[in-house]
Amino acid sequence: LWQSISGAVVFDPSLTDVGMNQGMPGRIYATMSNPNNFGEILIMALPFYVSVILNSKTFFKKVVYIVMALPPLVALFNTGSRSSWIGFAVSVIVITFLINKRLLPFILLGGVMMIPFLPQYVYNRILTIFRASQDTSAQTRIKILQTVKPMLKTYMVSGVGLGSDIFRQLIQNYKLYTKAVPPHTHILYLQIWIEIGLAGFATFIWYIYRTIKNSVIGVYNSTPTLKTILAAGTAALSGILVTSLVEYSWYYPRVMVMFWVLLGIIASAISLAELKNRKLSEMD
Repeated sequence: LWQSISGAVVFDPSLTDVGMNQGMPGRIYATMSNPNNFGEILIMALPFYVSVILNSKTFFKKVVYIVMALPPLVALFNTGSRSSWIGFAVSVIVITFLINKRLLPFILLGGVMMIPFLPQYVYNRILTIFRASQDTSAQTRIKILQTVKPMLKTYMVSGVGLGSDIFRQLIQNYKLYTKAVPPHTHILYLQIWIEIGLAGFATFIWYIYRTIKNSVIGVYNSTPTLKTILAAGTAALSGILVTSLVEYSWYYPRVMVMFWVLLGIIASAISLAELKNRKLSEMD
């Protein structure tokens, strides 16, 4: 937030299309080097504020945690990360559905009504999502996909091996549609597939599916405390998975570690929910 208030971060044309984002301030990144990666960290953390607020026993504690949630929420808007904004919107919908689906229409209506009150640069930035054909960032991703396509055909089954360094070395053997050698595919799922092959990719998808499935089951078969934790974890995971459709969210180790910490929290909560259910069954 200090980066935003002080103007310490200037507009960087390498991160944002100048023509389509006139008037936009510099995109903050805190200590994460890149605003998109900072946004990814925030969308994995923010849903847990809901869990903590709902699980707090006193009104005073709820107010304290609500106030604590505001700075990272404001920071998310100031990252200017469109993919993170979409991911966060998905996580809000998911956590609302899992905790109290009857509130979903009000959440959606509230989100639409909030749009006119957003800062102008945020509103303009959202509009660029619908003009991908004119956006340099979107065009760069398309060129990376054109470069990666023949490489995927070659290594679809076996993969090239773990690490973006290996990817960078091999991609140079193919026709580059980009000005520079791309460091990664810009899509988490595609990067996993290229690195560890078809079996590894299928295993990852299966693991994510089972995690979400068991988490949702736990939401409806656990204590109120665990329910909110599982709902928050599922929402955070849904958010980062959506963001990862257009971002290689594991490129920076800190974001990758946070991703697996999130899955660790979910796995622990699922285990606790299953243990409690097992004990109740034994008592019956």
